Amino acid sequence: TEGHAGHRRAGVDHQEWCFRGRSVWGGGGGDHASTGRVAALAEVAILAAMPRAAQLTPMLRHYLEVKAEHPDTILLYRMGDFYEAFFEDAELAAPILEVALTARQKGKPSETPMCGVPYHALEVYLGKLLRAGVRVAICDQVEDPAEAKGLVKREVTRVVTPGTVSDPDLLESKEENCLAALFWEGERGAGAFLDVSTGSFGVARWDDVAECLEELAVQRPREVLVPEEGLPEEIEVWLGGQEVCVTRSGPDSSIDPRDAAKALERQLGVDNLRGFELEPGEPAVRAAALALRYVRETQKSDLSHIRDLTVRVASASLVLDPVTLANLEVFRNLREGGRQGTLLAVLDQTASAGGGRLLRSWLRRPLRAPGPIEERHQAVAELAEAAGRRGRLRAALGQIGDPERLLARAVLGTIGARELATLRTGLQEAPHALAQVVEARATLLAQAGAVDPLPDLAGELERVLAEVPANAPKHGSVIATGVDEELDRWRSLAQDSKKHVLALEVRERQATGIQSLKIRFNKVFGYYLEVTKANQGLVPESYVRKQTLVNAERYITPELKELEEEILSAEEKRTQIEERLLEQLRKKVVDAGERLLGLAAALARLDVLATFAEVAARNRYVRPTVTAGGGSIEITDGRHPVVERIGREEFVPNDVQLQAETGLIV
Repeated sequence: TEGHAGHRRAGVDHQEWCFRGRSVWGGGGGDHASTGRVAALAEVAILAAMPRAAQLTPMLRHYLEVKAEHPDTILLYRMGDFYEAFFEDAELAAPILEVALTARQKGKPSETPMCGVPYHALEVYLGKLLRAGVRVAICDQVEDPAEAKGLVKREVTRVVTPGTVSDPDLLESKEENCLAALFWEGERGAGAFLDVSTGSFGVARWDDVAECLEELAVQRPREVLVPEEGLPEEIEVWLGGQEVCVTRSGPDSSIDPRDAAKALERQLGVDNLRGFELEPGEPAVRAAALALRYVRETQKSDLSHIRDLTVRVASASLVLDPVTLANLEVFRNLREGGRQGTLLAVLDQTASAGGGRLLRSWLRRPLRAPGPIEERHQAVAELAEAAGRRGRLRAALGQIGDPERLLARAVLGTIGARELATLRTGLQEAPHALAQVVEARATLLAQAGAVDPLPDLAGELERVLAEVPANAPKHGSVIATGVDEELDRWRSLAQDSKKHVLALEVRERQATGIQSLKIRFNKVFGYYLEVTKANQGLVPESYVRKQTLVNAERYITPELKELEEEILSAEEKRTQIEERLLEQLRKKVVDAGERLLGLAAALARLDVLATFAEVAARNRYVRPTVTAGGGSIEITDGRHPVVERIGREEFVPNDVQLQAETGLIV
């Protein structure tokens, strides 16, 4: 095609940028080795197609206009039951999506490469594009086609990137999906780490490049947002060697320090940032503001589930650098990088997704202060000694689902009815979980037991949602019977129109005295009343004759035509009302967001503490005595938790003494 040829003339390999996952945000930039590559790539394709614009349909001209606004993405354009990509995007996307590359107007001067995927399977295909490191713009119909005059109005409703995914099918349930934003100023740097799928948000300060690289290696973000210029070369080189989507803020994406502080204050709902020990102009604030702006622009959302910010302080936890984590095989083994044979594999008996993510966080940053360590030990010991209570707690936690990520999808407007049903189940089980620790002696358990289980939201979900809802109103009923009288009537008309027709038939027989009167239907006339010739004398004047047959006459009445119109529009009316009620329910979940996050955090902590207790009970672990101020470490009959699980021979316990004064191991 002309676009493809123009692309080649630009001397750019279109597969390379796609699979390396480099992208540009803000209208400029490129990967660190070739600034502007992706922006130039999209511009060449668009400009090459423009000379034949007069030969293109209005739809394709609109596609090019939208594409020009999102040059660094693959644009998926909703057309009926499919999302389509055209021109260069189709050539790039087809091999990744493993679909056929076809063409519109094949063999003509206006031939246009295209490929498409079914709208109902969008998330599956999105996963393929995201795994290839590609950013995707979703252009949806925002106008009812039945009411549209000319081309149906379409807009980009969201831009999906590897670091802003929220769909559960595209995420590892027990792992964070992190977007990192970096900002550097002189000798100092900072990074913001945001998980859109949970609302987890934190910043870290760095005094040198080595600290930054260590943090990135430990956090393993899926996407890194970097400035157009000013980033230390060592970071550029490191990023170039990683399998990560690097997105550059364009030259128009800088942010004023005062604007950054105000944006962060608005998001967190505070008057100033002193409570977070942040200064308005420092790099950490600017990095956080850049991350928020990027996610807000791509997700088209106010991000109301992001209401807290963690400022990471090295002294609060034990710093485990990437080399230590690797050598200790905490998350991945040294053989093939898998999970088997790691500390995580031994400890992760968590019953919920939120608990699994929290466990990873605790392992990544172990406590170092004796007080908090003792609190955790007390909670684990109490649960380890109460097998029945621990079992009931873990059983309830297994039904909780993932309230954090479900809230995020509600905020982003992408939650489905079945996901709301999952949230309903979780809220129904939450009181059973909390009841197991409400009278606990350990502080951490008692605090969790006192959290609000949101009975009001649980009750509303139980009242409004169908017992087994379809995922969306257009696929079937999602609202329970009895919630809305108008909905019940339209649903009855849509699902059992025969009952309403027979009821009218009975009324007409009684009113006219014509016992053989029947209401029938055909594609030409629709519904009609049929009266035999023998009963013509009983036909009321209000009947309107439509057709004469040999032995009968066919009539219509205003009431019958009204019933016909209602039956024919019943499914559409049902869908509209259910969509409205579902949207109201979604907003109620969003309004309860802060309380829901509090409950999710408490349940995740209970899950990890119960998991530690379960593993300790199964493996006969012993609670250590932790003292402040140093001293010798003495271990009697010590066992390696991983080695004893993977070794073929029986593990032989060992005694260890580490002398504080000399550092010698005896």
